[in-house]
Amino acid sequence: LNGARLMVRKVREKSRATGDRGFYYHTLQGGHCRCEQKHSGEAGFMLATLMTGLHMYYEVTADKRAAEDIVKIARFIIETLWVPDAGGFRYTPCPGTSTSTAATWMLSEGLAFAARYSGDPEIIDIAMRSMAVVWESHATQPKSLGMHLCFATQGLHELSRVPGPSF
Repeated sequence: LNGARLMVRKVREKSRATGDRGFYYHTLQGGHCRCEQKHSGEAGFMLATLMTGLHMYYEVTADKRAAEDIVKIARFIIETLWVPDAGGFRYTPCPGTSTSTAATWMLSEGLAFAARYSGDPEIIDIAMRSMAVVWESHATQPKSLGMHLCFATQGLHELSRVPGPSF
């Protein structure tokens, strides 16, 4: 728990220093953005990992700042990664990166928690819609299926706790 506190403290320091978005906001490099004028933010899978870790930390400590950081990250994801027509998320905030539903499983726990904690109708809607789309296109390849199933349990559990109609 002490290690987790140190990590969360470092994340908050980096977040505050770069716009207080709940994570370290930085210029994207390499495969994350090949544009001449580089975009900024973070890859969706990294934000998913951070939200999951912050959620685990919140569950143990009830630190409201961790919950609020998850909500900030979820809003950033919706503003920069969500592609409504595809029902999925970009790999990064760079519009030149691919869009898919694959990241939805990794993002599901954090997005669903942010929806429940904030009560924000937009986050609730996108958490539900993205999960409905990804559920219909469930992976059939063993590696992808294994990854999806690892994230599905926590994501679906958290989604089931969001007020309103059930998934």
